[in-house]
Amino acid sequence: MKKIFAGVAAGITLLAVIIALCIHLAPVSYDAGACGGGFDTWIFDKYKDDLLQKYITEYKADLNGIEIIEESKEIDYKGRYISIRFDIKDSDKEQTLYFVGKRVWIETYKWDLCQFLYDGEVKNLSEYIASANTIIQTNFTVWILPLLIGMLIRWLFVKWKKGYVLSCVFALISVVVWIWTENAVNDGVDGTIMLLAWMSTIFTVGSLIVGGISLLIKKLKA
Repeated sequence: MKKIFAGVAAGITLLAVIIALCIHLAPVSYDAGACGGGFDTWIFDKYKDDLLQKYITEYKADLNGIEIIEESKEIDYKGRYISIRFDIKDSDKEQTLYFVGKRVWIETYKWDLCQFLYDGEVKNLSEYIASANTIIQTNFTVWILPLLIGMLIRWLFVKWKKGYVLSCVFALISVVVWIWTENAVNDGVDGTIMLLAWMSTIFTVGSLIVGGISLLIKKLKA
């Protein structure tokens, strides 16, 4: 009976996690469709004060005398990203503000970009998304992928009694790569080559994590 309850609880938990991920990863159009055509106005009215405060905080502007020109608003969205562009009147001068946010939950957005536009400069949401995706891909390649590879290789040898030797070899390789990249940078090579040193270190960390977990499990079973 306990196994049945445990299985049901695990199934419910897994289902809840899947539903939460689906909601989290849903595109902006999910919220737009629920608004029945008034999404642009709704999203602007909901966040305009917060966005203005963000501008004031980042640019150390004075709130007094700032007026939002609501008819200037322009909303664009693609995938999980949304942009809001509107004009403000500050000390009798009109300025354009541009914000890009990312959907994180139902009708909830994280605004991670605030720019002050000069001379009517027009921002392209697609370019921002492409840039953000490039950053995500780079972070995955440099940080996550080496960790996963290190963990996977060490896991393949987890039953080997001297598996710790493998982690030691990875650590030695990491030291060699660090020395090589530092010398290369000192000789005028682009500093980005140091990323190889970081990747080798993370690779070693992944191996050590699996080795440590394996050792802990063995001691608990002993």
